[in-house]
Amino acid sequence: MASSHNVFSARPDDIRSLPRTLLCGVGRTAAQLAMTLGAKVTGSCRGTAMSEARSLGLARVVDYQQLNVDSIKHQFDVVFDTAGTLSIKEGRALLKPGGVVLDISPSPAKLFGIIFSARHKMVIGKPTPDLLTKVADMVAVGKLQPAIGKTVSLSDAIPALTALEQHGTPKGKLVITWN
Repeated sequence: MASSHNVFSARPDDIRSLPRTLLCGVGRTAAQLAMTLGAKVTGSCRGTAMSEARSLGLARVVDYQQLNVDSIKHQFDVVFDTAGTLSIKEGRALLKPGGVVLDISPSPAKLFGIIFSARHKMVIGKPTPDLLTKVADMVAVGKLQPAIGKTVSLSDAIPALTALEQHGTPKGKLVITWN
């Protein structure tokens, strides 16, 4: 749910008032939250995840390995670089006039660019009780449908985390329950 913190931290007005959004590194939660806020979302992801990304209802899905910035130049009000893969120049080339690039994992070079540009912002999520309540309410009414890959008890957390580190990201989130 890290992306939920970042989407809400991005100030809803950054997304709600600017309907064309590109998510670089489509996250299921970030995409659903942006669409709930009224954004028309285009997503970039790896080729093997494109079918799942389309099933979320995104307006358009592109393979990030074949992303040609020139072919989608100046089309977006918001570019939310959740993967941290775009350069400052690429991010800005994607923006419409007045648009903004939101970055959750900026490189040192991007940090320098963020300091000197109102069009490139770093977003840091802050999981407040109010935010978590909003997210839980959205899940409860079906507006947000998180993918849960595996649920384990606290006593099984270490082996589950070890397996996650050794075998990579599963389809869905690892949920650890308190018993």
